[in-house]
Amino acid sequence: LRNYLVAAQAGSQTAQLNAAWLMERGVCLRMGHKECLKNSLKLWTTAARRGVTEAYLRVGDFYYYETLEEEGSKLRETTLAEKIWRRIVYPEVALVEGKVLLFKFIRIILKKIRSGKMEPDETITQIDTCSSSSSSHDKETCKITVPSISSEKQLPPTKSQADTNENLATAALYYRQAAEHPNGNNPQAHFNLGFMHEWGMGVKQDFPLAKRHYDLAASFSSDATIVVGIALWSLNWHMTIMQWYLDGMEKWNEWRTREEEDDDEISEAMWWDNIQWVDDMKASLEDALGLDTEEMDVIFFHVFSLESLLIVLLTFLLSFLVQRRRT
Repeated sequence: LRNYLVAAQAGSQTAQLNAAWLMERGVCLRMGHKECLKNSLKLWTTAARRGVTEAYLRVGDFYYYETLEEEGSKLRETTLAEKIWRRIVYPEVALVEGKVLLFKFIRIILKKIRSGKMEPDETITQIDTCSSSSSSHDKETCKITVPSISSEKQLPPTKSQADTNENLATAALYYRQAAEHPNGNNPQAHFNLGFMHEWGMGVKQDFPLAKRHYDLAASFSSDATIVVGIALWSLNWHMTIMQWYLDGMEKWNEWRTREEEDDDEISEAMWWDNIQWVDDMKASLEDALGLDTEEMDVIFFHVFSLESLLIVLLTFLLSFLVQRRRT
């Protein structure tokens, strides 16, 4: 790595790429892990400015997986669909994660078994000490100090969604530059762009454009035929489900609009209108209570509604069951 860095400073493009690859893999020459990744990103970015297609991809991966933010410890996964898709395409990832979760579960069980009894609370010990060893005068002035929570135990601030979207947009920009590079089209860049357009990650969601990028990835590399076939199958299902969702939401909105219109019509003309005894009762109540016509209409609307009728019927039914049980 040291020789590659010296050659990279002298202008060797091959040495620059090799040094960037080694530092990304963790060969850091006593540098910190995050500093090593930053230097690797600088070398990849410099190579991308020189027009290296592979460098465009590597810089895009840095921003897509947010390697610097999480120090390369975890890959960024924004949606449940992305998590499932990644574990289907890369089953070895699921095996490794399952192994890690199993070890964590075993470690927690062993820790609980070894802990045994709970350790006595320091606050309770101080209370007992004050009550047993202090005089009546000292008990009045005996104070209990509560240990403060150290800043190391506080949760770190969460990363905002705006920063994640910005990183995704930057990744899409580098992937697009790699895909449209004049030296040759890159199937991996087209596949990444297709996936990002399918799920709307950093770019506008566009199913036809996603399919176009998937097809270009398959046309430029025969090795990507199987993966692209799976991606196109997933894209078709994704489009179908989204169409079902949009159709359902449209029908739901139409139904809600009709219901609101029906409610307006019912409020304008209720069933008790033009009934003589109801009009007489409303007129007498208006005179007795001092209410106007609109206020009486509101009262009658709530009293003679279907909900009120159900409440009355349920009340009579409940009282009937209570009386029958008593007898």
